[in-house]
Amino acid sequence: MIEKVHFVVDESGSMSEIINAVQKSIVSTVDPLPDDTLISISTFSSEVQIDTLETPKQSFEMRALRAQGLTALFDAVSDVIVYELGPEHTGQEDKHTTVIILSDGLNTCGSKTHADAKQHVATAKERGMTIKFMGANQDAVRTAADMGIEEGDALKYSADAVHVTQAFRSLSEVLIHRIATGEEQPFSLPQRAASLGQTGVAAGRYDSYDERGLVPPPIRRASNADRLSISLPESPRPA
Repeated sequence: MIEKVHFVVDESGSMSEIINAVQKSIVSTVDPLPDDTLISISTFSSEVQIDTLETPKQSFEMRALRAQGLTALFDAVSDVIVYELGPEHTGQEDKHTTVIILSDGLNTCGSKTHADAKQHVATAKERGMTIKFMGANQDAVRTAADMGIEEGDALKYSADAVHVTQAFRSLSEVLIHRIATGEEQPFSLPQRAASLGQTGVAAGRYDSYDERGLVPPPIRRASNADRLSISLPESPRPA
């Protein structure tokens, strides 16, 4: 099965201090994926810009991101899912799509509501899509839940370059696990701790995540030949 990874990136003005780290981290996340993985980079600020290209990983080149404007989060989630479920993708049953939404704040503009986003997320999940949310400066699990995204698919990160990098490393581990095994994996407690930093760990700020989360395998490069044969350690069972 062909995998597609569609990044939906907040380019609002408040992202200015971490936008370069986000740009570099997307490149690092894409790099270990199989060469036939399809990549799209959509962005949003006051408006939504949908990437209608599906660039194979071996041809992928990251474009420059620019932080300005407001945060049309609900518009972005709704519009990207509508696009992904549109007629141009009909007949692509052999493709699995993961949509990754990244934002550093709450919705501040746009015509869509959280109810609109939630309805589109529900439809996407019914069609087999995976939706993940990475959020800073907010309760990311709650924001995700308002849009119908499960808590295991939501990750809170600290809004600085170091923890953006850690958050994307966690994302990379989860993506590689999905491609290697065909199974979804929630963000684990260690991944959440790394994305928040030691202050977050000391304060116990894990949102409402179930602390029985699975520990991911070490990050590695996935190839087309071994995508289903990567050796992974057994995950601990919940007590």
